[in-house]
Amino acid sequence: MQNKSRWFLIVLTSCLLSGSFIGPFGRVHAAPASEKEAEVIKVSVNKAGADELETVKGIGPMLAERIVKDREANGPFQKLEDLVRVPGIGQAKFERIKSQITL
Repeated sequence: MQNKSRWFLIVLTSCLLSGSFIGPFGRVHAAPASEKEAEVIKVSVNKAGADELETVKGIGPMLAERIVKDREANGPFQKLEDLVRVPGIGQAKFERIKSQITL
């Protein structure tokens, strides 16, 4: 019986130290990437004003204004890839921002 108690304490201590113990002493683990991606609020490039477009990481005030002016001059973007027609948005920048935007 003493052997079982010793093993229980060893396992319990290991769990507590490693953070795998589920309970009041357990650590809070980060959400999986798929849940974090679901939390991202996408900005509509066809509806957002310049201020809202600036909330996209990688779009500053000047680029936001260019997007709005392009949309006013050429109509709404038909597909996200159309953003590369806006001066200042090349393929590399588009790849960095596409997960944050929608039509």
